[in-house]
Amino acid sequence: MKFTIESQKKVNKLAFVAGICPTVGVGGHFVGGGYGMMSRKFGENSGAEVQFSPYGGKLSDISESETPFPHRAGNIFMIEYAVYWGNIENSQRNVAWSQKFYVYMVKYVSKSPRATDFNYRDLDLDVNNVNGSTSYTQARIWGERYFKNNFDRLVQVKTKIDPTNFFRNEQSIPPLLSQVFNLFE
Repeated sequence: MKFTIESQKKVNKLAFVAGICPTVGVGGHFVGGGYGMMSRKFGENSGAEVQFSPYGGKLSDISESETPFPHRAGNIFMIEYAVYWGNIENSQRNVAWSQKFYVYMVKYVSKSPRATDFNYRDLDLDVNNVNGSTSYTQARIWGERYFKNNFDRLVQVKTKIDPTNFFRNEQSIPPLLSQVFNLFE
C-alpha cells in the first residue's frame, strides 16, 4: 500500500501472473467480458487502475540468484492494481475496494505464496516494528515475496554492512541480531 505526499491518496498492489487468465484478459489487455465482470463484481471506481507489464523473454534467461530481483521464469505479467482518491473521507472505502479486488484476482494470477516487487511495496504483507527490532522470522513474511530465495543472502549482507540497522524503511531487511552481537564482541 502506498500513499503519496500530495493531497491525492493512492493505494497500489502488485502481483505476478503465473498463468494465463483468459476470463480476465488476453495479451495484457482487458477484453470486454473481463473488464465488464470486474466492474460488476467490484462496482465502478473512477480512480481504479490496473496495469499489465509483460515479463518473460530475455528476462527469463537470467538466474534468479544473479540479482536481488528474482522474478524470472514462470512470470508472464506483473500486474499493478491502483486506486486514487482526493479526500480522506474516501480512504477506508478505497483501500477496502483495492484489497477486495486483490483477493478476488488470486485464483487467476497466483502461485503460492504470491510474489511482489520491492519497488511496489505492499504494506498489507506486514511491516517492521516501529522501534527497528524486527525479527528475521517476521521480515521473512514479506522478504521472501520480494526477493524469493535471495532473502537469506540479503539478510547476511545487511548484517555485515549495516549491523545497527541505520538504513531502514517500513519493509527493509533487518540484520540478524545474533550475528550482530558477535560482530561487537
